[in-house]
Amino acid sequence: MHDMVTIGGIRISPDFYRDPSFKGFWTEEKCRLLFAVQKSLGPELEKLLRQRQEFTAAINAGTRTMQFPKDSTIRDSEFKVADIPELYQRAGPELISPLRDPHMAILAAKAHGERHQEGLVSTVFDNCDAGHYGYTIKGIRDVTRILSGQYSTNHNGKDYKFDEDVDGRGVNWIRINGLGAKPLAKSELVQSNGHAIFRTLFETVFYASEAIDRWKEAKESGDEEKALLLAPKIYVPKIETAAEAAWFDKVCRQIEDKKGVPHGTIKVSLVVETPTIFYELPEVIYALRDRITKLSYGRYDALASAIYVNTANPKKLPPSPKFMSIKTAPAKYQFAYMVQMALLHGAFSLGGMDVPVGDSEEVLKSVEDNKAWEGLYVISAWISAPHHTTAAMTGLIRGMENSQLQVMLEMLITAEKLNEIPEGPINEGEVDFIIRKFIEFSEGYLRGIGCCSYLDKVGGPKWATMEDFATAGEYTLKVINTWVRHGAMMTRTDGTKVKIDKDLLAGKVEGILADIKQGYETGREPAKGKKMSVERFKQGYYRESALLFMAGATSPKCPTFVKDNVCYPAYRFLKVMSDPKETITEEDTSSWACSVLTHPKYYEEYSWYNPKELNWTYRESNRASEQNIRDGFWKADRPINPIRQAGCSEIQCNLVVRM
Repeated sequence: MHDMVTIGGIRISPDFYRDPSFKGFWTEEKCRLLFAVQKSLGPELEKLLRQRQEFTAAINAGTRTMQFPKDSTIRDSEFKVADIPELYQRAGPELISPLRDPHMAILAAKAHGERHQEGLVSTVFDNCDAGHYGYTIKGIRDVTRILSGQYSTNHNGKDYKFDEDVDGRGVNWIRINGLGAKPLAKSELVQSNGHAIFRTLFETVFYASEAIDRWKEAKESGDEEKALLLAPKIYVPKIETAAEAAWFDKVCRQIEDKKGVPHGTIKVSLVVETPTIFYELPEVIYALRDRITKLSYGRYDALASAIYVNTANPKKLPPSPKFMSIKTAPAKYQFAYMVQMALLHGAFSLGGMDVPVGDSEEVLKSVEDNKAWEGLYVISAWISAPHHTTAAMTGLIRGMENSQLQVMLEMLITAEKLNEIPEGPINEGEVDFIIRKFIEFSEGYLRGIGCCSYLDKVGGPKWATMEDFATAGEYTLKVINTWVRHGAMMTRTDGTKVKIDKDLLAGKVEGILADIKQGYETGREPAKGKKMSVERFKQGYYRESALLFMAGATSPKCPTFVKDNVCYPAYRFLKVMSDPKETITEEDTSSWACSVLTHPKYYEEYSWYNPKELNWTYRESNRASEQNIRDGFWKADRPINPIRQAGCSEIQCNLVVRM
């Protein structure tokens, strides 16, 4: 770290500072602002995150029940959020576009600019990275350059550039990482006093600071609409409590004060998706009342949350996933309550149904029908590709013309309904499907892919849906873990029942790995009929992904934040092992994922996890990295820190790098 450059109290990796693409990015003003915000509000966030851990422990122990707060003075008040500009109120779809793939982000914004007259189509630049923390920093760099017309890129021989005047006529948002996301790696960005920097703070400060500067320029030129388009607009995920919402409001206020702009200049779209947010939703909205414009329903994360808060109750076992849709409990009650609270307090709502992939007539019809249902209750909804815009607009308009909003507003919502688990069978076909989905999705994640399309081959539609960690990670692992811990019974295809346990899952995983190895279609790109070769299997991380699944599914406690606590540490571990340039940190060696992937018991327990076939242990290019490991942190047979993640303390961490 001695080569790092210090600006405004922030130490920056030379990889980022000297990179020509970061020219003008690391300004004294922004670095000083980040240092000041981190110093004043970082300790409060640490306290809030400790409270999350206490909540997690209580949930797993079965000592916490979910109820509306009894002493809230806000709950019964009829406060209204600050006036929302008309430009932000227009009905229309929103396209989520990953910043890890800038050319797609530019295409998305371009499509929206071209369709501006059809209705306002928004782009949400998603910076929730797929593993490497460097992408968090690069994503903020790219979004500021894209929106200012300074970014161009070439992909597959095609040039992509965002024209601010032409393409920038849609409302663009940026989705940041949640408050609980792990801090930036100290080898990349760190305070001069050695304290780690929270990703949420870095993203908010650097993005909002630049956006406010562009907003000021537009205001001074007299172009009010352009000012609204350029104003900082942030999608905030993973808020759990009113205290966390109030903390984020403090962050925004401190930035606004330092930049000399009115409070509320930074706008917020709140993603409603965590275990406790539904119970404090009025209080959360109140905390963000000066800046909130809309609430969006993160369906699969919300369903995973409902499963999680019932995790200690053997009488509330979730059924197969197809029996938990947005039209059944608890999703229909969560969605209805969100819409009710948004309307009561003057904000807007956005739906969260499945997002099909492709451009066939069937897919476009599905997009239109899905959005027509959402249009019955809300004015906006997500889409996965620019070419879905027209179908989505048609569906939303059709739904709004037949609005059933009054039905939803009259629905009585109780605390119990918000985490009600419906009854239903657990079918073998769906168990196979969700195991395979987790293995294939997390395998892609370990290679650095943040989301993928997936084809449901068990009675589902003939097209794929876009999957991210909400569907393929959080939801899947929580469902199966709950089944295993409470001895749920699965109905086989022949009608007989069998207990879901470790042996059953191990057998299924072995069969799924064999199926993939033989090169059968995996569904990652079903529209192209892509086959997965045996060589691709050997080069991938399927066995590592399967091992993470088995360890998480059979843990005595329900896994939380699967991305940050399971798959990111595994991604980081594999990257360190395969790249001699990577610096090995103590965090790498003490993670739950590292312990699982390297523990000798698994070499003996599962025949498909043979260390001699794993790329990160035996590939020739890794020799220098392996030598570094043996001579550095990971001397043979040296015990590492105890496993930190709840539920896996039974594994003794004696790390042995085998040759």
